[in-house]
Amino acid sequence: MKSELLQSLMDAPESVHVLVAYNGKLANQAYVTPEVTADAKKLTKAQEKKQFQFGCMRISDNLPADGIGYVRTPNGKYYEISRSSRMAKLITV
Repeated sequence: MKSELLQSLMDAPESVHVLVAYNGKLANQAYVTPEVTADAKKLTKAQEKKQFQFGCMRISDNLPADGIGYVRTPNGKYYEISRSSRMAKLITV
């Protein structure tokens, strides 16, 4: 059974940017790479990596001790973030 938070992330419109969901919030990580224009079709590997890292830090910094957050990459992969692990866990949906 999927959590409401993960479901909201799955229902979010497709984006060229990394999306994060935590504490009932859904956030786009576009601010991390302001050099990417609004009409960009794809991020570079370095830009995607930077958005992913900042998104994971954002979730980790704002989670309660037992909380879970999620990250969605532009290519549709989902990761689970928790305070109990220092690694993002790839999940299948």
